[in-house]
Amino acid sequence: MVADIRPKTGAQTPERLKLSLAPAPVSRPADLRVLHIGKYYPPYRGGMESHLQCLSDELNGMVDLKVIVANAERRTMKAVIDGVNITRVGKFCDIKSAPVCPALVREIRRSKADIVHIHWPNPTAVLAYLASRHQGRLVFTYHSDIVRQRMLAVAFTPILRHALKKAAAIIVTSPNYIESSDILSEYRS
Repeated sequence: MVADIRPKTGAQTPERLKLSLAPAPVSRPADLRVLHIGKYYPPYRGGMESHLQCLSDELNGMVDLKVIVANAERRTMKAVIDGVNITRVGKFCDIKSAPVCPALVREIRRSKADIVHIHWPNPTAVLAYLASRHQGRLVFTYHSDIVRQRMLAVAFTPILRHALKKAAAIIVTSPNYIESSDILSEYRS
């Protein structure tokens, strides 16, 4: 299911902004550069981490793929896992379950990616992306609203809306989010 989700408020957004339940099948040349930004990557366990790994496994070889996630330690580490280039940026601390990784801005800025794909919720990734002023097209996979940290959600909503307006696409992992999320409701048709 793909739905047109241009904001109803008349705000300027990319002309082809779409909201979908699953990415449409895409065949791209291997020279397309894609940067995925998640919270963590396996062996860390979680729904977002599993999704990122499955997506990376499928895209690997079809595109020039790089993944940036937080490391459990303060140092940045690079590795290749099942053929996927993974950069685990050093984590300074966690704020309300969000890893704070000062090197994330630099890593995004250095990237020559044509597409930057942020896996939400990940407030520090959104802040780092905006601070990097990266020029690639932005894609969000919207895994969930911020649920447990209500004060953080309220404070961060204007920043998230700003980033979502820059997005060329928003992929939603559940039809429930299309219907129930206050933030996504602005992008529903």
